[in-house]
Amino acid sequence: MRVAVCEVLGEILVRVLCGDGLDESGRADRDRFFDTLQEHLHDSHSHVRTRVLQVYTRIVNSKALPLCRYSEVMELAVGRLMDKSINVVKSSIQLLAAFIAHNPYSCKLSSADLKKPLEKETSKLRELKEKLEGTAPGKQNLSDYSQVLL
Repeated sequence: MRVAVCEVLGEILVRVLCGDGLDESGRADRDRFFDTLQEHLHDSHSHVRTRVLQVYTRIVNSKALPLCRYSEVMELAVGRLMDKSINVVKSSIQLLAAFIAHNPYSCKLSSADLKKPLEKETSKLRELKEKLEGTAPGKQNLSDYSQVLL
């Protein structure tokens, strides 16, 4: 029965009570549901703890976990790594992997995104070098100065 309650709470959190467009009563309901899930994470039966961690994994994968809850849930998942049941530990590891995969603070840049700004800055650097070489006293090459300094 407790597992079914946790599953239902998880589905409601993923499908109904997610996003920023919630009113005050929706946020209060969402917070109560998350509090209930956290309480079940300390259940005496390992099967319930395992299922709660799986529900949290589904919530994180669907990006329905509010940012203010990230640190709390992360601490709980790390605490479950020392659980007696191997299934709870496995589900905790899966939850932590989901946190890493769906981290809202990570930066996802590809090399293609950075190529254009690199070319722009490289051309600016070439222009500055040419300008500096043209205004140098005696029109000496910049490479001569760099060799003297080294």
